[in-house]
Order: sequence, then structure tokens, then C-alpha cells
Amino acid sequence: RRWGKQSTASCSLCKWKGCTLQHIICSCTVALEQGRISYRHDSILHCIVKYIKSVMVEQKNSCATQVADADKQIRCPIRFVKQGTAVKKRRRKNVSYWGNHADWKILMDTRTKQYQIPSCIASSSLRPDICVYS
Repeated sequence: RRWGKQSTASCSLCKWKGCTLQHIICSCTVALEQGRISYRHDSILHCIVKYIKSVMVEQKNSCATQVADADKQIRCPIRFVKQGTAVKKRRRKNVSYWGNHADWKILMDTRTKQYQIPSCIASSSLRPDICVYS
């Protein structure tokens, strides 16, 4: 009703009279039976996993470049500055949360595909939606 698509505030799926956003997103019995809520949840998980994978690839590539550049330069842990001269600010290097490891694994729990958390991480029957480990 809010966007002028319907004249009444009833749910178009189950015909419940007091239809709200909360009802549409997680309370409609017809949507629950049809799997619409699980489909929406799984679609969001797929977007998150796709983004995580793209960040992993991007940071892996940038770390490889930084390691090659660092090998060419002589590193000095302390930068001395003469009195009266200004300190030159260095650009901060990107920090990779994923490290230089290439063996990261992403597990995603969906309605159609469920996973088991590796026993080396935790021994539990509970499953988070997404598990990232190396």
C-alpha cells in the first residue's frame, strides 16, 4: 500500500490484513512454505561470499607485488631526520587480513547445501552461515 501498488494493507500472498514489512520479510506463512525467506537469505550469503573471495584475490595480488618491491629495497626500521627538516610521510602499505596464504577455504550454509565445521576448528553441531578458515 505504501508505494501505491495496492489499495489495502493486506498481504498479497496470505491475505493477512495487518501486513507490515516484518510480516513480508519473515512472518508470512505462504512465503515460509514456498521457501522465499530461505531463498532471500541464501542470495545474501552468496553476495557476501562473492565479495569475500574478490577481496582475497585482490589482497593476494597486492601482497605479491609488495613482497617483490620490498625485496628490492633495503629496509631500515628507524628513519632518522636531521634537525630542522620536515618528515616525509610515507604512504601506508595495505595490510592483508588474509596473509600470504593461498589455502583459505570458505564454507557457506544454505538450505540446499549444509556443511560440517572441520573438527580442528570446533566440535559442534551448530553451524554459522559462513565459515572462513585456512
